[in-house]
Amino acid sequence: MHDKWQRATAIYLIVGILAAMAGCVPVATPTPPAPEPTLAPTITPSPSVEIKVATTAAPTATPEPLILPSPAPLNPVSAAVGQIEAISFIDAKHGWLLGSACADDLATCKSRPVVLRVTTDGSEHWVPQHVPMAYTTDSLAEEIQNQPRVNNVLFITKKDGWIYGESAFYTNDGGNTWFASDQPIRSLSAKLGILWAVIGESDDAWQIATSDDGGKTWKTAANASGWKGVAPQLVVSSATQAWVLSSDADGWYLWQTNDGGASWTTLPEPDGMPTVVRILAVDPSGQLWLMSGAQPGGDLQEKTMHRSDDGGTTWEQVALTTMDQSVPCRIPWLGELRQQPGSLATNGEGQWFIALGRFTLVGSDAKACKWAESILAEDANLGDATIECVTWFDATHGWAAANPNRLFITNDGGANWQLVKVR
Repeated sequence: MHDKWQRATAIYLIVGILAAMAGCVPVATPTPPAPEPTLAPTITPSPSVEIKVATTAAPTATPEPLILPSPAPLNPVSAAVGQIEAISFIDAKHGWLLGSACADDLATCKSRPVVLRVTTDGSEHWVPQHVPMAYTTDSLAEEIQNQPRVNNVLFITKKDGWIYGESAFYTNDGGNTWFASDQPIRSLSAKLGILWAVIGESDDAWQIATSDDGGKTWKTAANASGWKGVAPQLVVSSATQAWVLSSDADGWYLWQTNDGGASWTTLPEPDGMPTVVRILAVDPSGQLWLMSGAQPGGDLQEKTMHRSDDGGTTWEQVALTTMDQSVPCRIPWLGELRQQPGSLATNGEGQWFIALGRFTLVGSDAKACKWAESILAEDANLGDATIECVTWFDATHGWAAANPNRLFITNDGGANWQLVKVR
């Protein structure tokens, strides 16, 4: 494959990025399942809570109920998985896969209803599960333009989970029943019992909200009038520390909180790196990482990996694409970065993995210095297909989704990957 990269670099002209809309959700830090709540028929407004949940009766005059009281209609469980949208695992055995039907004829299929699968053995067997009546965010059929759209899944216990995107749904019984949200959840992350969410009707009108009870009640974070940019990326390292990265035509914006969202600090815009696409991530030690890409040219793209040891104030370059073979820390030219959940993930032992469009899964050594194919492109047999996302539960157990409908699993830290078909 080194020869392949050398040939690629020799013909390299320009580089860039096309953003995609689907991805894996980072694995939530496992927390013991909370007892199922018994809610009163109505909810009394609390001055500290800005978003409320009601699951047993029609909402009263409480501010903006997040979850509507009546169960949402369901899609048929019998539809076959044609394309994988996102995956979520709470441990090495229990996981959920959000897929879509009708992906075997991408040229004509404009309506793609979502389907859900669940595994209890780490991916050997996948069982159909109830899922709300919704479609993928890139479904184009005119007759479904006003229907719910989702592209991500996150479970925090065996019973409590979310399917979200331009619409959002919540379950507290493992997926047998789903309740619709009255506002979109653009991004969702869980850490040490705290849920963090980007909520908003559009990518350029959003807020940050947090919940300490699994999503039953929510608080809107500070800085509600100060957010700007589109497609905000939310990364969380603890119950109190998080970052938000967004961009617009004027540049990139980065914020940090160290008090659970009560206050946010604007950090300097990261510079000295490509600006077309940036993917923010945090490792278990709290170090912040930023993968950046320039404008692609064909299958080639300039990329850099930076690390921040001070919470995002300053950045150090760790690896880059280069034609100079004497540079030790190199990233492949081949493949396109996509700014979406699950594009960049760590196994917690220093190794990072990139899900690259039009290439394959690429992994690093323990210092994020030397990068190579983790799943060989010829073994993946992808053609122009895409590795959608990658996620890890620990240093041993990882999953990478590829389309159409291919899931790769590893139980040895990425040394070997097994192909699993999800139906």
